[in-house]
Amino acid sequence: VSGALSSDTTWSLADSPYNVIGSVLVPEGVTLTIEAGSVINFPDDYKILVKGNIISSGTSESLITFNGNSSEGSNQMIIFKSTNLSNSTLSYNVFNGPQRAIQLADESEGNEDNTKNSGILTVTYSDFNSSGVYTKGYSTSAELKFENSTFDDVIIKGYYPRSEPITFTNCVINNSSIDSDAYNLGINVISSTIKNSNITMGCCDANFLFNGSIVYNSNISNGMGSPVNGLFKVVNSFFVSSSINLPSSHFVSEKSIFFSKNSSSDMISIGNTEISNSSFLGYDKTLNTTGIKVSGRAGYNIGGNTNISFSTLINFNSGLVIDGQNSQNITNNNILSNSLYNFRNNTSSDIELENNYWGTVIDSEIQALIFDINDDIDFGAVDYTPFSTNLNTAAPISPPTSVMKVTSGS
Repeated sequence: VSGALSSDTTWSLADSPYNVIGSVLVPEGVTLTIEAGSVINFPDDYKILVKGNIISSGTSESLITFNGNSSEGSNQMIIFKSTNLSNSTLSYNVFNGPQRAIQLADESEGNEDNTKNSGILTVTYSDFNSSGVYTKGYSTSAELKFENSTFDDVIIKGYYPRSEPITFTNCVINNSSIDSDAYNLGINVISSTIKNSNITMGCCDANFLFNGSIVYNSNISNGMGSPVNGLFKVVNSFFVSSSINLPSSHFVSEKSIFFSKNSSSDMISIGNTEISNSSFLGYDKTLNTTGIKVSGRAGYNIGGNTNISFSTLINFNSGLVIDGQNSQNITNNNILSNSLYNFRNNTSSDIELENNYWGTVIDSEIQALIFDINDDIDFGAVDYTPFSTNLNTAAPISPPTSVMKVTSGS
């Protein structure tokens, strides 16, 4: 198959496999339908360009398989331009790379399509292997959504600038690269699992949302080393052995749990923050680890507030470190059992830390676990009174200590 379709066309199972020997155009007003069980091969660097509609609906017993060529190349298996994405369906498909699988548009600033993509392309019950999915429109109303799908060794990227948002719901992403590039409208991870992956966020309002999800053994960092001032929001989620290094970002955590990696590094390094009802748990307090380090930056500048309440920081070398000068409201937390300091003030400003529980009610012991002007006159004072005399039970409970596990039978 190759060339432009002149009318509605069906690629049937009976005629499968289909070999794409030249790029295929699905024009405006034309629908390409691919029957369940069909196989589409890309022996060379060609694409299916959809300006009309594509219906590629397999079943759980009869998947549709797209086999990419032997290199990533410059073309995508399927690229959508100047169309209403809501009129296309991709379900129970398999995309095998390394050729790119799916992309929305190919625009850039100053090189835009006359008619832009609109609507939502929803891809369901599909598998992506050693491939890539991208959004590259410019200020469109379109969106790319994946549901109940798996991604293994895949590049996922919302391109610079102002490309469409990407949402994953009930998906599993493993050993992949996930990038919200500068000005991208965001990547949302809902009720999904990410494992063994690199997550990067660019500058200028690139953003992530994790809701009801698990991130395991992964690294989160700046894209291309640029300062990041966008939102990184975590709600009802678990981050396990996954460090977050976004020292200029606006970090939000609600009702979430973070468990550190076994390494000598900061578990979370952020610019400014709003944290509530969350737990930050160290792996080994003898290592040179910090639970949360706040730079006080927003992009290149000082800015934003630091609000931390009803949360627990435990079992680090240093629990909470403030490196930059911004407004702080840190109250009603449990900050305890950190080996060197529960809190460290690395600024010249005075800081108030009222109504927190420090693991002891002895004033001298609390002071010994707080680094401030009493340790170095170049730094500001910390006012920790009044302090809580009991654990704040509205915060997440601390994990139990002195617990052993033993084999019982089998």
